[in-house]
Amino acid sequence: FTAIFLRCFLVMASSDPLAQLNPLRDPSAIDWWPPAFGWWAILGILGIVLIFTFLTLRCRYKARAYRRQALSVLERLAETYAYESTTKEFPEKVNRLLKVVALESYPRSEVASLSGGTWAEFLTADLERTSNTDFLKELYSPKSSIQNNQEIYEFARNWIKNHRGKQC
Repeated sequence: FTAIFLRCFLVMASSDPLAQLNPLRDPSAIDWWPPAFGWWAILGILGIVLIFTFLTLRCRYKARAYRRQALSVLERLAETYAYESTTKEFPEKVNRLLKVVALESYPRSEVASLSGGTWAEFLTADLERTSNTDFLKELYSPKSSIQNNQEIYEFARNWIKNHRGKQC
């Protein structure tokens, strides 16, 4: 009886299914590619935002090209008339430059007919702070007391930089 029991016990021990299992292995590392859907969505939104920002900045840069050109012309005028404080040419040329800038950035029907006091009001209405535009009124009078070229330059520079003009 013991021999039969031992034989059955040995057969059962050798047929143990747990003994036949292979040892546990570590799973393979998770790859970073391809990314999950959420990363693709974030990348797409970021791309759209970057494209929109680029197009907006490009449009603003192009829309303000006339300002950069006008400021360079104003600088050349200031250099040319830097030492001539008694001439009436500098205020006239600055006034002409301001008119060209206004015609570029506002509807022609609004700006073309302005002169004298209405022109001065138009220029100061666009700026937040009141500036000295007496030189514009004096351009149209037969007797003019010449303004300081530096004041005229500062006003024109301020107006060209800060007026509400072309928008994208």
